[in-house]
Amino acid sequence: MPPREYTLQYDKDRLKRMAQNEELNKEDTALVAKDRFVEKGDVECAYCDFSEHCYSSLARSEADVKQQLYLDTDKILHGAG
Repeated sequence: MPPREYTLQYDKDRLKRMAQNEELNKEDTALVAKDRFVEKGDVECAYCDFSEHCYSSLARSEADVKQQLYLDTDKILHGAG
């Protein structure tokens, strides 16, 4: 499978940068400030015919995948650790 071009779920660092750059709405910015989970990723993943296949080995459901990607992106995407 080719490398992923888009991200299903942004990691904490990216969300913090987006909040600092005012790229998130007020509600999401407040959640990021409280270090809470915010469901945000590239819209292309929502329409991709291969997203289930692309992320299928990571978790049982899309919600699980997003939570895992948010909490430990480097470990999941790069096999670190």
